[in-house]
Amino acid sequence: MNETATANYRNGRARRYDVDFKRQALALIDGGKSLVAVSRELGVDQGTLKYWRKQAAQGTLGEARTLATETPKQREIRRLKMAVSNLQIDREILKKAVRILSEWHRQDTGR
Repeated sequence: MNETATANYRNGRARRYDVDFKRQALALIDGGKSLVAVSRELGVDQGTLKYWRKQAAQGTLGEARTLATETPKQREIRRLKMAVSNLQIDREILKKAVRILSEWHRQDTGR
């Protein structure tokens, strides 16, 4: 499924999903998977899935306005910027973990 309509938040930013992703998520629910299971599997809030289901029933399921007007190149740039941001956060977490583990090691060895 392609990750790219405003829903969940990660790093203070709204996650966006294209129409295909939404349709595939709803197809999983229609295929017999529980809403809770699909929510956990895809990392999409249950309320968001319910909203998409309501939109689909009304025939208004679509992409966020910003996604509808983006070129493929703009989408790729946005996706790469998000990936860089996530990697920077991961790097900071790892640096803190190394610092903590180093302090514990020093305390254990008496240095």
